[in-house]
Amino acid sequence: MSTVKSVVQSELSFEPMTDARTFHVALGDNATVVIGLPLIERLSTHAGRNVHVAFSISDPQRDAVQMEEGDIDLLIDSTRVIPRSMKTRVLLEEPFVMAQRKGHPRGTEALDLDEYCRLQHIVASPERGKMEGYMDAHLRKVGRRRDAVLAVPQFMMVPEILRSSDYVCTLPRVLLARFSDVVDVFELPFKAEKFTLTMAWHPRNHGDPAVKWLRDMVVDSGQTGNLKRAGEVRPTSKHKALR
Repeated sequence: MSTVKSVVQSELSFEPMTDARTFHVALGDNATVVIGLPLIERLSTHAGRNVHVAFSISDPQRDAVQMEEGDIDLLIDSTRVIPRSMKTRVLLEEPFVMAQRKGHPRGTEALDLDEYCRLQHIVASPERGKMEGYMDAHLRKVGRRRDAVLAVPQFMMVPEILRSSDYVCTLPRVLLARFSDVVDVFELPFKAEKFTLTMAWHPRNHGDPAVKWLRDMVVDSGQTGNLKRAGEVRPTSKHKALR
């Protein structure tokens, strides 16, 4: 009887400092920087020794199945790859900007479309061998293409490559907040949808107090982890700089 009672109580509440739980969180590359790192810092002071979190890299081809089978408690990734059958919450929306190293030979003048397409671009994409990114679809709409010369599987490789080369890269502004001493960022000279980061969970876990607690931790981590910005975003044309 006591066992049944304890099970029922555990289903109705979750005490992170005393209860035991292992969470499985799948993250996209961008989400690892924006949410993953602040979440780890937050968990170190808001959870007890019996709360464990196993992070994995999201796989758009398998995420839905793994969530259905209970192998993933939370998925955090670009809204474009979130399975539609899941419960979701948008964590942030950020504009894309172009980044170049400080002291780049092109200077710090505003970008126009011709120059953007002429520059040599790094594409950050987890898809092996893919030399196109999210921006290329937007450029095709206006009959243009950029000079993509290097593809890397992870965003975290980009700042160091920019630091030692004249390549440029287009990324969500929030990802560059930690590297404002290395890069200058510029508004894009064309319209592009914002980067939207979304948290998703299976509907059966919606009322689980432990998963709800973790969702709250993620939301709080996103709010505190993104207070820093990438510094001044230099405008295109006559537009004012974003801050």
